[in-house]
Formats: sequence, C-alpha cells, structure tokens
Amino acid sequence: MEHISIVIPFMGNDPVRVNALANLLNVLEARSNWSLSYDYDIVIEILLVEQFMSSEHITKSTGKYFSDTIQNCKHIPIVHSDFFNKSWCINVGISYSKYDTIVIIDADTLFGADFLYRVIEGKKTLSEEQSKIFFCWTSLLTLPGKNNPIARMLRPDMTCALGGVWSTEKEFFFQVLGGMNENFKGYGGEDNEIWERATFCMKKLCNMGLNNIGYSLVHQYHDWAQQNTKATPYLEITKKNTQKVINILRKTKLGNIEGPIYIDMEAL
Repeated sequence: MEHISIVIPFMGNDPVRVNALANLLNVLEARSNWSLSYDYDIVIEILLVEQFMSSEHITKSTGKYFSDTIQNCKHIPIVHSDFFNKSWCINVGISYSKYDTIVIIDADTLFGADFLYRVIEGKKTLSEEQSKIFFCWTSLLTLPGKNNPIARMLRPDMTCALGGVWSTEKEFFFQVLGGMNENFKGYGGEDNEIWERATFCMKKLCNMGLNNIGYSLVHQYHDWAQQNTKATPYLEITKKNTQKVINILRKTKLGNIEGPIYIDMEAL
C-alpha cells in the first residue's frame, strides 16, 4: 500500500478553469475503476487549496462543491485580498497533508489512469536522495485555444515552470528546500524560483540535477493570465544568492493559513 497527498492550488470562478479542475478531479476519482497491472493500491488524499479575495465567497465556492462530491477531496479555503499566491496555497496544502509523498498538480492538468503508479514506480528507480524531489513528466502537450491557437509540446529542459506537476517529500520540502517562496503573487515566477533552489540542493546532495519519470501530460486550455512582472527581480536574487534565500525560507514559518509570509529578499 502506497500513500500520496495531492495538493492542487486554485483561485477564481472562470468557467473554463473550473471545468479544467473538474476534469482533473474526475480523472483522479475514476482511476480506481481501471484495471491496471500493479500488485498494490495507492491511497490518496486530495487537498484542494482555494484562495479567496473575501470570506463572503467561501460558501458558494468551487472547491466546496468538489469536496462534497469527490471522494477523499478536502477543501482548504484561504482568504487574502490580493493576487493569486500559488506558493502560499501549496505551502498551506503541504502543511495540512497526512502523507510524506507529495504530488503537486496544477488545476489545468490531465493524465492517464496509471499516472500515480508511474510516480511511485519512477520514485523507486531513483536513489534515496534523487527521489526527494523530481519532475512528474517528460513532455507536456498544451492544448490550443483563443489566445494560444497552436498546440505545443514542451519538455522540462525547454521551460523552468515544469507544468506545475512535481513530487517531493514533505520533510525535505520544508526543512531542506525551504518551501515555496510566498513573495511571488500573481501568475509566473514561483515555479522557476523553486526549481533554482531544487537544482542547487540536488547538486549538493547527489551531484546531479533534477530527474523526471518519463510521462506525458496534457495542459488544458484557458486564457492566459497577465504575467507577474515583479517576479523577475526576486528570481534573479535567488539565482545569485541561492543558499542565503534557502536559509531565510527554512527559518520562516511558511504555510500559515492566516496569510502569506513575505521575506526581505532585497536586503540580500
């Protein structure tokens, strides 16, 4: 028996994004109906961390509906009257997780019924150090739509964002890596920044970069959000002062459900 905590950060009521989330959750729920050639079961918990601008919207939320209808789905509402803070959502979700193996999944992702088994099997092929954090995909097909009219196939070496789908160990995530950097708000930059730190840590631990498990994912279409232009200076600071940023984050109590915690990066 294997156990996985799945953390899905989410915000907004855009029907396209809500439908994408519904597709993802339905795939996770339906996986038990497939006949797969594995001699063990995987027990999952789904932590759907949904950010709201105001507590008034929680009772009519998307996440509340899904937690009432999808098995093993726990809705964690968090309120902060600012832009979407994906890093904060992920930190809160991992803080509340029951299991040591964590899989982060963007709400617009799709995969096959065997995906979680491939994550477990892929982890077994890695060394103890290498399995502490790794990509959960080798290629990512982005589906076309209104302002992205061409289907594109991406690889991990083509983008730092990694499709927002990766696995880590809970203790490693906070105590070694430092957790997600909650300074990033809006869309963009947070995935790139944590992979700068993850690559740095893995080179120190096992003199290797990050691994992947050889799996193809699909990114469902939605309108592109405006990029977070303020993220660039923070990303550059991490690139130049990686260990210092890690040290500060490790000492900071991240994942506080009351609100994000910002660190003073400009002082580095």
